[in-house]
Amino acid sequence: MVRLHAHPQVLDLHGVETALHGDIGFPITARGQLLGVVVLGARSSGERYAPDEMAAISQLATSLGAAVDIFATRTGSDGAVERLVASVDALREELVRRFPPTVNKNPL
Repeated sequence: MVRLHAHPQVLDLHGVETALHGDIGFPITARGQLLGVVVLGARSSGERYAPDEMAAISQLATSLGAAVDIFATRTGSDGAVERLVASVDALREELVRRFPPTVNKNPL
């Protein structure tokens, strides 16, 4: 987190001493402040993330930062991040319910 505060850029978490569990960290920022991190874990296939996937996740993290900022501005900053995280968690649960993950038993 210290490195992301100093340099809010996509961070390869391999070989970095951190409490973040995953492969890649994408900073969520707004108004120059680090608000959080989107962390991607390893793919079950072992493949690396493609550049277009990395760009899409980076854009998602940027959009989350803007959403937190707007949400906090409109509703007051007390608990804004927690309320937004709860909303994102609810959305994730709904997506998993509607589109359950599948396991590819016959990889190409």
